[in-house]
Amino acid sequence: MNYSHFVLLVQSRRDDGVYPVVVADSPARPDAPPATDVRLPPRLESRNLVERLSRHCLGRAAREFHAIPPPGDLALRARSAGHDLFQSLFTGAIRSCFEESLARLSGDPDRGLRIELQADARDVTLAPLLHLPWELLHDPNQPDPLCLDPRTPLVRRIAPVIQRERGFPELPLHVLAIAPNPDPARRLDLERELVEMRHSLAGVAEIHVLRRPTREALHDALHERSVHVLHFMGHGAFSPQLGRSWLLLEDHSGNQRPISADSFARLLRQAPDLVLVVLNACESGISPAAVLFDPFAGTGAALVARGIPAVVAMQFSISDVAAIQFCKALYTALAQGQPIEQAVTEGRMLLADTPHLSWEWTTPVLYLQTPSLCLPRIDPEEGPGRRMRRPVPRKLDSPIDFLPLLRAKTAESLPRTAALERMREFAAERRSGTIVLRGIPGCGRSSLLADLVQQSGCVHHFEVRAEGVSGPDLRIRGLAGQLVRRHSLPLSYLERAREGSAGELSRILARVSASIEGQEWVVVDLEDAEIAQHPDSEIAQRLGFPRELPEGLIVCIGTDRTAASTGDGPDLLSLAVDALPDQLEGLEQRLGTLAERSSIRAYLNRWGSSRSCRRSLAERSERSFLYLDLLGHDLGEALADVPLGELPVGLVGYLHWKWQRIRNRQDLDWQHETLPVLLAVLPPHAPATLEGIVSVSGLADRGRIRRALSSLAPLVTRHSLTRTSMGQTGYAIVHEAVLDFLYARELDPAERDAFSVARLEVERRLWKRTRESSRS
Repeated sequence: MNYSHFVLLVQSRRDDGVYPVVVADSPARPDAPPATDVRLPPRLESRNLVERLSRHCLGRAAREFHAIPPPGDLALRARSAGHDLFQSLFTGAIRSCFEESLARLSGDPDRGLRIELQADARDVTLAPLLHLPWELLHDPNQPDPLCLDPRTPLVRRIAPVIQRERGFPELPLHVLAIAPNPDPARRLDLERELVEMRHSLAGVAEIHVLRRPTREALHDALHERSVHVLHFMGHGAFSPQLGRSWLLLEDHSGNQRPISADSFARLLRQAPDLVLVVLNACESGISPAAVLFDPFAGTGAALVARGIPAVVAMQFSISDVAAIQFCKALYTALAQGQPIEQAVTEGRMLLADTPHLSWEWTTPVLYLQTPSLCLPRIDPEEGPGRRMRRPVPRKLDSPIDFLPLLRAKTAESLPRTAALERMREFAAERRSGTIVLRGIPGCGRSSLLADLVQQSGCVHHFEVRAEGVSGPDLRIRGLAGQLVRRHSLPLSYLERAREGSAGELSRILARVSASIEGQEWVVVDLEDAEIAQHPDSEIAQRLGFPRELPEGLIVCIGTDRTAASTGDGPDLLSLAVDALPDQLEGLEQRLGTLAERSSIRAYLNRWGSSRSCRRSLAERSERSFLYLDLLGHDLGEALADVPLGELPVGLVGYLHWKWQRIRNRQDLDWQHETLPVLLAVLPPHAPATLEGIVSVSGLADRGRIRRALSSLAPLVTRHSLTRTSMGQTGYAIVHEAVLDFLYARELDPAERDAFSVARLEVERRLWKRTRESSRS
C-alpha cells in the first residue's frame, strides 16, 4: 500500500474551548489548505471513556481470555464516541477536503490515505485532546472505524522532536527483543511471543533476545551490536497522579526494577541505527490528560521526542493473548514488505476479528515521525548491497499463499550451503535446465526447497495434502498465477491457465523468458507418487513443462526417492538430498541441539558416552531429521528403559512403534500421541482450531495445548484462518511421511480396521473427558 498524507495540525486551544485545526497536507488541496474550529463534545472531555476501555482490556497477566466478560454497553459507548470524534474533527472544509482526497485515490486499490494527527506536546492546552483515543474515529456513514481499514490508518506525530530521517537498512534486520518476566504473580507467555516473532521474521531478521534485562545488560547490548528494531515484551504502567510512566526491567537477582520513560528513552539514544521500537506493554503509549512536569511523560512520546522514527505502543492495558496476536500480525505484515501503518492495521484487524479480544484493537498507538517505513528486499544473487525488483501488485484470482508453510519450514532450517551452491553453479553454467532433488521422507528436502524459495524469491508450489493443496490443476494454476503477478503479464494468460492446460504454462514460461534479465527459478515440491516413480529426466515434462525449457528458466523439483536416478544429463542435475555432505553436518547439529534437553542428556548418560550415542543415533535415523525430532519426545520418557540398540530404526520403524502403542490402546501421553492422531484423522480441509481441540478434549488449559502443538512442530503446521474463521489459527498434520504411513496402515488388509479402531478409541476417551468435565 502506498500512502498519501492527510495531515491535521492541531493548534492551541482558545479561551472559548475551541481548537483551531488546519489541513497542512492533503492530495486534494495542497495549495489552499482548509481550516476549521473543533470543539470536543462535553462527554469526551472527561477521562471516563478512556478509563473504562483501559479496565475492559485486561492486564497482560490474564490467562483465561475466554473468561473476559462481554463488553455490554461499552461497545455502544465506544462506537458512539468514535462517531462524535469524527464529526468533531472532520467538519466543514476539512470534511470536504477529506472526502475529496479519498475520492482521488479510490481508483487505485493500492493507494491509501494516511491520517496524521500532529500537535505540539509542550502545549499544555493540547494535553486533554491528545489523551483521547483518536483510534476510535468512525465515519457514521461507513461500517468500520478508520483504523480498521488499511486504506485509512491513523498515526500520531508530536513536536518538537530530534529529527532522524532514516529508514530500514538493507536486510537482514537486527532485532533486539527485551524479555523481562520478574513478577511471579503476573507471569507472561514470553516464549510464545518469541516463537511468533521468529516465525514472522524468518528470513528477514536476526533476533537477539535479552532474557535477563537489567539496565546494565540493555546498555551493553545496545553497544555490542547494531540494533534496527527494539521489541519490549513485558509490563508497563502510568501514574496520572505523578504524571510519569515506567517499564519493568530486572535487577541482578531477577527482581523488578522500574525504569522511567525518560531514562529508557535516554538509554535508547545510544542506538544510532534504531528505526522502530515496539512496546508490547500496558499503558506504554498513553498520553497524559494534563501536563504536570514533563510534556513527554508517556513512554512512546518520550521515545519519539528523542529521535526514534517510529514507535508502536499500547495506550491501555493489553491482555497477554492480544499482545501475542498483535505481535504476530505486525511482524508478518512487515516481513511481507508492507509499510508500518498497514502492518499496525493488520494487527488491529486480527484483534477485532478474534472473539474475546475484539475491543483490544483500540489499544495500539503508532507514533511516526518519518514517511512510510517498509522493509527492503534483497536479491541474494546480487549481494547485500542491491535491492530486489518487487513484483507489480496485481489483483488476481488469489494464487495460493504458501507463506505460512515457508515460515514453518525455514524457522529451524539447517545450513545447506554446499547443496545450494551446487544448484546455483549448475544454473549459471547452463542458463536453463532441470534440477531434481530426491530424498526419503523427513530428510529435509522440503526445508531445502523452502530455503531456496526464501533466498531467491522465486515462484513455487508445495503440495501439502493436509491443507488440500495437491493435484495437477492446483499446481498449474498456482504457478501460472505467481508468474503472471511477478512479471505483470496480461491477465488473459491466467484465464487460460485456470483450465489446467500444460500448453498454457509453456506459453507463460516463454513470455517470462522473453522479459527477464538473468534467471527465474520455478520450484515444485511434489507428493505425487505416480510422477515420482518416473526417471528424473521425465518428471518435468509430466508436470507440464516443455521438454526444452526457455532460456533463463531453472525448474527445481523435489520428490520422494522412490525410483533410481537416471544420472545427470546436459540439462539435468539429480541430487539425493539425504546423501549430501550437508546432511551429515545437519544431523550432527540437530543432535547437538537435542542433547541440550535434560531428558535426552539423561538418556545419553545412562546408555553410554554422549559421542558414541550420538553416532549410533545418527546411524539409526537413516538420515532422517524427523526421526531425531520425534525420538527426542520419547527418550527419557516412553523409551527411557530401551537400550540404544533396540530403538526403532528409521522413520518408518519409529512410526510403526508409535502406531502399535495407539492400536493396542496402551496408556497414551495425550500431548505427544493422542493429539497428533486427533489432528491426523480430522478432514484435511478443516484444520483443528484451538477452541475445537478444547471442546473435544475437555482440557481447559490452553497453555498446555499450545505447548504440545509447539513441541510437535515437525508434524503440525499452523496457519491463519482469519478470512474464514474469525481470526483463529488452524492446526493440521502436514508432514507427508506421517500421512503416508497412516494411509498405508489403513489400506493394509492385515490392519484394515486398526485405523478406525484407534480413531474411535481416541474420540471415545476425549468425549468421555468432555462429559465428565461438564458434569463437574
